[in-house]
Amino acid sequence: MINMELKEELNEEIYQFIDNEFNKFAIENGVECNYKPFAFIAKENEKMLGLITGHSYYKEVYISDLIVLEEYRKNHIGSKLMEKVEDYFKDKGFDN
Repeated sequence: MINMELKEELNEEIYQFIDNEFNKFAIENGVECNYKPFAFIAKENEKMLGLITGHSYYKEVYISDLIVLEEYRKNHIGSKLMEKVEDYFKDKGFDN
């Protein structure tokens, strides 16, 4: 019987399992890991109004945070930050 359990904190064994399986998949499928974090920051007169953070690796782009100061919301800053990410990674070989 297969048991499922929730782990709210990941340990070294779990991280090692993830790394091994991702790397094995990458090698078998000719995919380069190329992990790179990124952040795009929206500023006005050097004041940070919002940001979007994430990372790219394998053929995917992940968004971690999208934050806009409350008083600047509804000004499409979040949408513009998403567009920046999409434009930056466009035509760079990322599928997701």
